[in-house]
Amino acid sequence: MLFGGQGSARMLYRPMPPQYCKPCSCCCLVELMSEMSAFVDSTTDGASSDTPTSLQSVFRRYPGILLDKHFIAGAVTFNLVIFFVWLIVGVVGNSLSAVVWLMRRMRRHNSSAIYVVALSANCLVFLVLYLVNFLNFHYEIQLYHLPVLCQLFNVLFFVPQYLTQLLVLAFTVDRYIVVCHPLRRQIYCHPGRAVKVCHMQALAGAAGGIIASLTPEF
Repeated sequence: MLFGGQGSARMLYRPMPPQYCKPCSCCCLVELMSEMSAFVDSTTDGASSDTPTSLQSVFRRYPGILLDKHFIAGAVTFNLVIFFVWLIVGVVGNSLSAVVWLMRRMRRHNSSAIYVVALSANCLVFLVLYLVNFLNFHYEIQLYHLPVLCQLFNVLFFVPQYLTQLLVLAFTVDRYIVVCHPLRRQIYCHPGRAVKVCHMQALAGAAGGIIASLTPEF
């Protein structure tokens, strides 16, 4: 896949405060080190085992993405630029690939065309889901924060990632049979069988997405 980001599918962030400034890197580093040194001092002096106020103040002043924007603003900007570049490349490239391999002369008696089209469509779906999650993380645009829609989004976010691995595996096996066992091509490698395999893999990917969304680590 072009992108990852499983762990960020459930994060919620508050809006950016109006008096927001971007200090230099040295100031950010000094401030962060002072906060951590205060945290160490509070623990060595026999402070309470609960989260100290010196550590809480960092996350209260810079909630969510603001912490990254404050201390590593350059990395956040670079991530934004790279994301939109790869988003354009992914959408255009996968769309062209699907259109080309959907032509009658390309998919006639060619099971590999079915897998390539399915893989392109799967990548387009993931790019859309990742864009929704990206807008929520960086721009506070909440599109799926409803009781049922949130759980459904978590499942759908994982399904294309599992399905990609299965489609690549099926495409590899298909090419192996065609090249190394050409006499068995008519038995195992035809478009009708490839469509059935894609349906079975879609069910397996959905099962993997449900299990992953129910895992506490995610």
